[in-house]
Amino acid sequence: MAIRLIDTRTLQLTSVIGKELPKFAILSHTWSHDGEISFQEMAAINDDPCHPATKKSGYVKVVEVCRMARSHEIPYAWVDTCCIDKTSSSELGEAINSMYRWYQQAETCYAFLADFDPDSALETALPKCRWFTRGWCLQELLAPKAVLFFDARWNRIGSKVELTSLISKITLIDENVLIDSDLISSVPVARRMSWAANRTTTKEEDIAYCLLGIFDVNMPMLYGEGPRAFQRLQEEIMMASNDLSIFAIHEPSSGDTLDLNGKARPYRSLFATSPKDFEGCGNLTHTRTDVRWNNAFALTNKGLYFRRAEMQIDVRRGLFSLSLNCMISENKLGRMYLRKVGPGLYAQCEADADCYDDEESSTEIENDVYIVRTITPLVQLQLEEAEQHAIIVRSRTHHLFKALQVMQRSTTSDRWDVSRSLFLTRGAEKSFGGFWKVFPSLARNIEKDDDPQPLPSSHFYLVCGLRHPTKSRSPRAWVRLYAVKEWSDLEKKFGIVTNPANIEALSTRNTTAELLFGTGASRLLVTATIQMETSTGRPRFELELNMTKNPE
Repeated sequence: MAIRLIDTRTLQLTSVIGKELPKFAILSHTWSHDGEISFQEMAAINDDPCHPATKKSGYVKVVEVCRMARSHEIPYAWVDTCCIDKTSSSELGEAINSMYRWYQQAETCYAFLADFDPDSALETALPKCRWFTRGWCLQELLAPKAVLFFDARWNRIGSKVELTSLISKITLIDENVLIDSDLISSVPVARRMSWAANRTTTKEEDIAYCLLGIFDVNMPMLYGEGPRAFQRLQEEIMMASNDLSIFAIHEPSSGDTLDLNGKARPYRSLFATSPKDFEGCGNLTHTRTDVRWNNAFALTNKGLYFRRAEMQIDVRRGLFSLSLNCMISENKLGRMYLRKVGPGLYAQCEADADCYDDEESSTEIENDVYIVRTITPLVQLQLEEAEQHAIIVRSRTHHLFKALQVMQRSTTSDRWDVSRSLFLTRGAEKSFGGFWKVFPSLARNIEKDDDPQPLPSSHFYLVCGLRHPTKSRSPRAWVRLYAVKEWSDLEKKFGIVTNPANIEALSTRNTTAELLFGTGASRLLVTATIQMETSTGRPRFELELNMTKNPE
């Protein structure tokens, strides 16, 4: 688009069109409440040098910027207050999307610190300046190749190069990034967000719009959209980069973790609500030299999609963890904690920072994953109800994590939550069936076992299901156990036993089952019992599978 500049000799506005721009200086400042001049007032001053707007403090700034530019032999200047016609939404939108580039192209940026105290030590006075707390001033610090700081009387304070060390301490931005803006793209997304964590803007939407250039994205301006602007910014960043640190929200906003009654929510939204959520990411670093090696992800109408996401199973907490390939701090790996809430569907959870090094909690799997984007109170309730009539497998004799292997070719296998040993049955067909192969040799005894005899190396089959009687609101559960030979006979009879059409044929009224498994000293008595329990507040079924050695 055309850029509107001020002739530093005549103070006349002029439009410049084309890629080649003349040399121009640019102003960075904090706005006063009613002292700035608009484009319309500047145009009126051009026609009438005695216009009342010349009395405003904002016009004095324009005059001083032009005087300073002339002294540096710069023929033009740009001032945001009067070089953009803000009554035109299209011009305002184009200008905001172009602004970072204009600051980059400027010969010099003059940073006007109206509240700088010249009588105080520099190390004391500079950090107190309001300029370091405003959202728009962040890009105005980073983008220009040269920044000169001035006090209220236009006395020179110093340059960005001269003050780099002090500015770095104030802003928590690395010195090399302050000097060379080309390095910004190599800084993790979450770390860049942290630079704006303690900055504010007058309009809520501007906390997103002022960061467009820092993330090299563009988007239309929709004033009135409120916090949706910051979500759109994150969506644009995700489309341009697969830097997973964007999900490394260190401290989620309290409004995102409390329900309508003020109670803690188990789930939270995927997106941050503001840069404040990234405040703890100031030291975040990538663990890979190139973020393009990260798994690709995409926003869909079902949620954030990862194809073949590499996740760790956290059995201790009943969660999955997805590495964000970054270190939030020296000893803390960036992870997203997920809970399965439906077939291929996950929701982000809060989790403490403890990590477990036991074998079960470090098991890795690859799955296609959809992650719920936004958690409203209604969605929160729906996700919690997803566990209604779930089937959870427990044992009083063994840890079954590795021994219990869901049959992947069954149509219900995508409802199996391996982290909690739980089948999510809500929303399934009228008759639900769960199918497992059980390998006793992979089970671990809960109690100390003095018998050195190993468990049988073969496997048996565990099948359970739910039936929904027409005259009952609650489903009825059943369970069966099959030896390999018995299962082979079923396959000869039905073909693929796990097909939904065969579930009714397998169903029974029995809620208990027994199987003698193995031979000789390693013989086992396997018992399975399924019954409803309501201790969690929502009805679900507990399937207890126990294995006893050397039954009499």
